[in-house]
Amino acid sequence: MPVHESLQPAALDHFPARFPDHIADDYGLQGFNCRQNPMRELPDDFAETLARVLDPRQREAAAEIIEAATLLDDVALRRFLQLFAARVRSSDAPIRAGELRRFLDRAARERPPQDAP
Repeated sequence: MPVHESLQPAALDHFPARFPDHIADDYGLQGFNCRQNPMRELPDDFAETLARVLDPRQREAAAEIIEAATLLDDVALRRFLQLFAARVRSSDAPIRAGELRRFLDRAARERPPQDAP
């Protein structure tokens, strides 16, 4: 196994990496290494759909937690959304801010297996 300097990336370290968002995607290459095509924009009814699954008395707190989730790195944000989606699928009960806070904490702490979608 080749050894490399501690501050230098190993060969292929950045192979699955994306271009930064500020780089133009004129040729559709941004999603080239992604497992799925990236979503370009949210659906028109996204806010209404989200409001239907949240506890109406806790929407403001939930909005703050969801906003905090946008500051996570890509892997942790994906984990947060997976936890959120699993909860939506598992129960018709409104989602409370405390649940979202636990999803955020878990997503920030744990990493899914490498082969997880």
